[in-house]
Amino acid sequence: MLDAWRDCLLNDEESDLTGFLARWLKHYQFFRTIPSAALALLGWLQDGWPLRLLTRIPTPREVLSMQARGQRVVTLIDLPRAALPVLTKADGFDFLVHDLEHAWKFCHDPDQHRIQRCFFGCLERALNSGFFDPFLDDPVFACRFDYLISDMNTHPVHGLVYCRSVLIECLLRREGKETSEWLSPSGEQTLRELMQDLGRLWEFPAPAVQALLNLANGQFDHKEDARRFEQVLRDGASSPPLTATGVPTENR
Repeated sequence: MLDAWRDCLLNDEESDLTGFLARWLKHYQFFRTIPSAALALLGWLQDGWPLRLLTRIPTPREVLSMQARGQRVVTLIDLPRAALPVLTKADGFDFLVHDLEHAWKFCHDPDQHRIQRCFFGCLERALNSGFFDPFLDDPVFACRFDYLISDMNTHPVHGLVYCRSVLIECLLRREGKETSEWLSPSGEQTLRELMQDLGRLWEFPAPAVQALLNLANGQFDHKEDARRFEQVLRDGASSPPLTATGVPTENR
């Protein structure tokens, strides 16, 4: 198989390398990868998925900014650095595959791409407004917040629940409590005010703000409140027109 790859890639300039790569990505499973990584490469190659190739590791805020604009980074690190561990991954290849898995989660479904993009836009807006500044001096919160904005391509309701969780943990640490304990009444009130302030900052309609308050109160309805939150993101996603594959036409 490797010989076939080499022979084709070293062929003359008239070779249909795009077609060749597409056929292989469609029909073969590759060692140390899961299918979504190859599908992300195929989407990038054939359908113009809005992926951005970098040869360096971007900061979490750079990733957030890209995702708020509909892009997802793919990092390809040169040798010899690629042979060494990269963050939590064994080497540059594992890091590349990790990025491709995230690219698939971000781009493969047009509706999810739209609402993820809007959710990351909301987080960027809150971050730039200084909303999270009082918490970012807490190193645990800062680390987990970086994970939220750069390494969580998931349904936005899951991201929202995670955001609420790390805020609760930070408030508990301020009260000198373990994460298994309950917030004080004043801590619970602070959390409610934070979620309400987020809703106002994001200019959510009243039902969506109430969903955020329900989340703060531990009364979040994972059907109805989640639907409200998802719908307001869907309606508020100021994305360009999508192609049949869900990729913004401006990125093709």
